Amino acid sequence: MHPHFSSMLATLLVVIGGVTVLIMLEMTGKVRDSPRRKGWILVHRVLGYLFLVLFAAMLVFMVIKAGGFQEELPARAMIHIILALLLVPLIMIKVVIARRHAQLSTKLIMLGLAIFGLSFGLTGITAGYYALHRSDFKYSVLSDVDDEILNVEIGQKITNRKCSKCHSLERVYQSYKSDVAWTHTIHKMAELDYPNITNFDVKQIVGYLVQQQQKRHT
Repeated sequence: MHPHFSSMLATLLVVIGGVTVLIMLEMTGKVRDSPRRKGWILVHRVLGYLFLVLFAAMLVFMVIKAGGFQEELPARAMIHIILALLLVPLIMIKVVIARRHAQLSTKLIMLGLAIFGLSFGLTGITAGYYALHRSDFKYSVLSDVDDEILNVEIGQKITNRKCSKCHSLERVYQSYKSDVAWTHTIHKMAELDYPNITNFDVKQIVGYLVQQQQKRHT
């Protein structure tokens, strides 16, 4: 899933969660005996189901992406996974209480607030971080000036560390592309994993791959 799209879904998840919590507070406060209560309950239920669907979809994509990493996950990704996993039992408990234990309905407010708080934190370290750093990423093309900063050892280390997250390095090293094609490919990968792959990393990776490719065909 593209970071921009996943950030939009995460933001939508938080908005839905926030509205659901506000409706719950409204129902337990001002409109306990109001004729509008049935309408609020219906809206709350629909938003709750929508929240569950969005969260389940994002959880599946998170597991798939985490499973694709061939190295230890970074700290931010670990925090993201822990917060997401903490949400699972809280949501399950909330659903069980709402469905089977009406006498414990007073606990639903605290559970709803806890779920919203974790969702907000979960979105903050992903969508928020991506939004803050997204504008720093620019399309970089190798030039003669970059020859001074390109380093084979640095390029190899960055390639081995950051290009092995989603696929094997054999697939990378067996490919043959022009300088422009490599630049386009690495930029696409960097956009999916930004800001973990910076503009500096892109140039080092492209420079290293082009150099290794030239060695293989000489």
